[in-house]
Amino acid sequence: MVETNDPVSELKPAFDVIGDVLETFVTVSDLWEPVDTSFSDNVFVTSSFDAVSHFEGDTDNVLEIFKKITGKDVDFNTETEEAKDS
Repeated sequence: MVETNDPVSELKPAFDVIGDVLETFVTVSDLWEPVDTSFSDNVFVTSSFDAVSHFEGDTDNVLEIFKKITGKDVDFNTETEEAKDS
């Protein structure tokens, strides 16, 4: 997350520790949040992906949207209907 208007200088301490670098690239992207999370208008908008590498927050966001749309939690049970009947 960028905390100043100069993200490259924010990374300088890390680059000082690393030493010589072959190539660098820095991209700054805006993060977006829905303005209405009540979904009263039946428009479902997720937040932007966050910078966390394991996608936990993003997964929670998708599961929350699914529940708002369907009224129930995602069923991760992989058992098929035929297997239940046997």
